[in-house]
Amino acid sequence: CWYPVVSSRRDQARFDDEHHAIATRENLAKDQGIPMIGRLFATIICRIHLAFAAQLAVLVLFGVGCKLSSQTPAESPLVPKLESIEHQSIYGMVVSGVPDATAAAVEILESGGNAVDAAVAAAFMIGVVDPADSGLGGSTFMLIRMADGRTAAIDGSSRVPLRVDAERVMTASSLGEQSRGIELAGTPGSLSALDLAMTNYGTLGLAGVLQPAIRAAEQGFYLREFQYRSVVFYLESIRQSEYLRLLLLEDGEQPYPSQEKICNPDLARTLRRLAQNGARDFYRGHIAEDIETDMKRRGGLVRRGDLALMEARELVPIVGSYRGREILTFPNPCAGAEVIEGLNILETFPTEFLIRQSVDRMQATVESFHIALNDRRRFLGNANAPESVRFAPHLTKEHAAQRARLLRFDRALSDEEINISFGFERAEGDTTHISVLDKEGNAVSMTQTLGRFFVCKVLATDLGFIYNNVLEGLTRFQARSVVPNDMAPSIVVEDGEPLLVLGSAGSSRIPGAIASVIVNVIDRKMSVGDAIAAPRTLWGSGMRHLGALIEVAPPISEDDLRDFLLRGYTDPHVVRFPASRVDLASMGAVNAVHFDRRTRTMTGSADQRRLGSSKGADY
Repeated sequence: CWYPVVSSRRDQARFDDEHHAIATRENLAKDQGIPMIGRLFATIICRIHLAFAAQLAVLVLFGVGCKLSSQTPAESPLVPKLESIEHQSIYGMVVSGVPDATAAAVEILESGGNAVDAAVAAAFMIGVVDPADSGLGGSTFMLIRMADGRTAAIDGSSRVPLRVDAERVMTASSLGEQSRGIELAGTPGSLSALDLAMTNYGTLGLAGVLQPAIRAAEQGFYLREFQYRSVVFYLESIRQSEYLRLLLLEDGEQPYPSQEKICNPDLARTLRRLAQNGARDFYRGHIAEDIETDMKRRGGLVRRGDLALMEARELVPIVGSYRGREILTFPNPCAGAEVIEGLNILETFPTEFLIRQSVDRMQATVESFHIALNDRRRFLGNANAPESVRFAPHLTKEHAAQRARLLRFDRALSDEEINISFGFERAEGDTTHISVLDKEGNAVSMTQTLGRFFVCKVLATDLGFIYNNVLEGLTRFQARSVVPNDMAPSIVVEDGEPLLVLGSAGSSRIPGAIASVIVNVIDRKMSVGDAIAAPRTLWGSGMRHLGALIEVAPPISEDDLRDFLLRGYTDPHVVRFPASRVDLASMGAVNAVHFDRRTRTMTGSADQRRLGSSKGADY
């Protein structure tokens, strides 16, 4: 396997000159006003013996010997058509964005763990094998419904540091992808959320669920196809990071060949420390000291005081309904309110209207979430306020009926009609989602994020994980506050049992993508795989602007798109198939489990827009 090894402190002088050149080239020493004598990482190459080549070929999704293509992502389609893939089990089901994480969660289920144990194991594994999306340096939002009816929304938001510097944050935000981003890192909340969930709802303990991730970090993992394409797409950004370029790029320049394993021994050591000492080490122990030292040297804002004050919150889920089914979703600071209001607006239309494909149906779907996104911003309130004041009147059926009356099926709604508000703006980011349902009926819907893909580009020295960039685009600088986001892990309940456990990646497209699957299952009577694979019409931030996003695939035709545009939807983000990675990433990535109460069968389906993975337990 190929892996970077952080040099020990006694080796630092050996690499000072080269690292100083990198720092000078990126103008960091000047910007931060401090010496940037860092440590470059040596690359130890462990070639896999030729005798294993045939076995490795089976594991590789994107072709043996695949090198960096000179083609752009648009010239190299990732998905030729939308596809429905389902797996079934009566013993438990896991759906995630990466097969390794799915397998880790199933391993936990089969060893006697519950859905919470499995979800946490998957979360740690994704932090190893998909460092672009999540990890110890990020945020976690976990919606839990236990078989006995208990519910919880575990808020692991990363927090604004006590030493927040508005000018530095705004300057770094303005640089976008060019920013190294250490000034944009908030106090990581993921581990606190995972630990709280395990303490209150898990059964195996943190050490038990960490083992699959430790194994992968030590023994190596393969970049799966979507992750590989992400490396290609963000190649220049990755090259800016002295750690990421050695972790993911051969000789720091090109993506590693697909038949090579990647190891992260630094992260393995950190995970082993957590297994031995618990989350306290991260927030109050030696790991906290290492993070502070690293932040001071690189110019970051997080300190031991921030880490010591970091505590995940257990909130009360938002509860709504759709056609008689109960909808549980995540409250502020997440976007569950958008899911509830958007569904409330769609519920004002007859089921027959939503079953048939029509341009009117496309418009109703788009405008429902155009309105819901804006209303959330108008009624957002204080994301840090006590639970008793965090519910808004815009979630009522009466409000939805009033807003639905705005729709006119001959033209797009104007900003004036909707009463546009700009309550907050967030930089474009991305996420990963995990859905788990165990054989006892415990359900977990969990969404995680670091911010942008490959976000901060700075990895915690000697610790192996990437810092978040949740402060990017921040306009309010209250210390220790949480930043609103677009995640909306959700659970649909029918007659007291889970019907759907689902969530999505995709920033502002998340609420609409989730609702589209719920409508497809409940109104259109689709299987969960078909509901996810159906083409989407959404409202949110596309690659260029805030507006309509349309997938043109059966039953949505080019004629439908033409008629839709004639209603005044100018310059929408349109996805046709075969589609590139960047187009697929813009339409959300719903990972869902459906439960059939009659047969007691769980069906899992992962969104093939990002080549997700579903797998059931065997016992």
